[in-house]
Amino acid sequence: MDVWVTKELAVELIEFNSFGAGFAAGSSCFSWITDRAQLYGENNVIEIRVVIDDQ
Repeated sequence: MDVWVTKELAVELIEFNSFGAGFAAGSSCFSWITDRAQLYGENNVIEIRVVIDDQ
């Protein structure tokens, strides 16, 4: 799922993405190979990675 957080901290949905190494969606801040266990929920931990643009 892609979201946008505005300067006012409002969250807007951009789109839902297909999921899986064999699908068109990329893994974004994760790697399908090195983060496989995390991406497929094998660690039982929710991890969020954020890209911050200071511009």
